[in-house]
Amino acid sequence: MEFDVESLCVFKLMNGEVIVCEIVSEDETQVVVRYAIRAVEMFADEEAEVRFAPWIPYSDSTIILYRHGILAVAPPVDTTKQMYLNRMTELDAPEDPTLLEDPPPLRPSCKSGAFRKSRCRNT
Repeated sequence: MEFDVESLCVFKLMNGEVIVCEIVSEDETQVVVRYAIRAVEMFADEEAEVRFAPWIPYSDSTIILYRHGILAVAPPVDTTKQMYLNRMTELDAPEDPTLLEDPPPLRPSCKSGAFRKSRCRNT
């Protein structure tokens, strides 16, 4: 698997997901990307950690994003680029099949901004 690190972008989608991927091409209505992985925030003992998981498992590596579903686009910081390359290397040659599994679902919390405070439970 070869990557063009210079064409990596971070997309914030209208549904709230954050994905990191390589842009292949784009026009006025869509962006064609490949090797998309999603950022998953995990919280433990008041500490936040970001991990990456496959975004659309069981699909070809090329995916079409329609512009009306994209909220924002930004270049990744160097740390994100390195984490992306590390994760994609794991997925390219997995020794352990659990590397391909999605992380367990997280219960939304006030810290993650998933619900308004009026809907959050105090934990």
